[in-house]
Amino acid sequence: EGFSTSEVADMSDERTWAMVDTSERLRLEIMSTIESAKKANPSLRAILLESTLLPSFSDSMRQTRGVPVFDAITLADYLAAASTDNPRFGSNIDASVWSSAMERANVMDELSQRATPAIGILRIDYSYPPAPGDVDYPGSYYYRTVQEVAAGLTFEAAQEGRPLTAQQREAMEGAIRRLEAAKGVVGITGDCGFLMNYQVDARRMSHLPCFISAMMQCHMLAASFAADEEFLVLTANSKSLAPKFGEMLSLAHVTRPEDQARFHILGCEDVDGFDAVAKGEAVDVARVTPGIVALAKAAAARRPKVRAVLLECTELPPYADALRHALRIPVLDAITLVDFVHSASTDNPAFGVDFQKSSKVFV
Repeated sequence: EGFSTSEVADMSDERTWAMVDTSERLRLEIMSTIESAKKANPSLRAILLESTLLPSFSDSMRQTRGVPVFDAITLADYLAAASTDNPRFGSNIDASVWSSAMERANVMDELSQRATPAIGILRIDYSYPPAPGDVDYPGSYYYRTVQEVAAGLTFEAAQEGRPLTAQQREAMEGAIRRLEAAKGVVGITGDCGFLMNYQVDARRMSHLPCFISAMMQCHMLAASFAADEEFLVLTANSKSLAPKFGEMLSLAHVTRPEDQARFHILGCEDVDGFDAVAKGEAVDVARVTPGIVALAKAAAARRPKVRAVLLECTELPPYADALRHALRIPVLDAITLVDFVHSASTDNPAFGVDFQKSSKVFV
């Protein structure tokens, strides 16, 4: 009651639109409707708000229902982040953009880390010193992360993508159980793009949402751009990714051959200094950045229909800002994916109820 399309459409005075957004009676009725839906569908794990009039109630749903709530704002923020300087790491690509990004970062920092949800990171059995921007680097996020290793699931095993052995399955499930038990964890990501090979396994093992590879964003790219527009997929080693690439795209719900053909692998194995990744050594980001940028610019010049870049490797996000600045197209990576899913469970400080102790409003 009070939210029919006809009633909203008949509101000719924009000054009265806020009545729809702030009505406590309407908010309570919407919450009641959701509770009824939950009782009818006990397996409900997330909410999608199709109507662009509903995001005003997203925070209330997150607070009351305790499940991720995706809406037009989480989507817009996600795609905007792919074109925006990340203030936590990488290059400062533009003074005005940097100022705006820092302002937003400061606001997000004022959300209580104890109150905001955490993200679990499923780690493969591979040790290396992560750089700022890497999935395993705690400072890559404004929220808490918890890490657990799937012993025996090595980098080489993840690349090959063979069915899990009994020991690997037991180790992976054990790591997921520990992440689920960690305080505040609302979703699980991974620290290797090749974990896309085990996305289905992770989903079956966990009651939490699992998004364990940046490759999951391929479907978003395919759906967001025209059918003849193309994408670069940067990886640590093209020869390692190529054999399983089609299968990984299919697991990311990019199944049609004509859509898969829009994605082009670009290996970084010959970039000066990037061989440290294969060796498990610390990467000199400043040294590697010019080579990554030159490689991507040359590939984009060869393919004028390229409209976005996906960084498959979780050690590539440190170069995302430099690529955004040089190519002037969206760059998606493991961090944009994790931030997107996390935002669906987090108090939006721009509007709605402040249930996670936000003390400032960002405009």
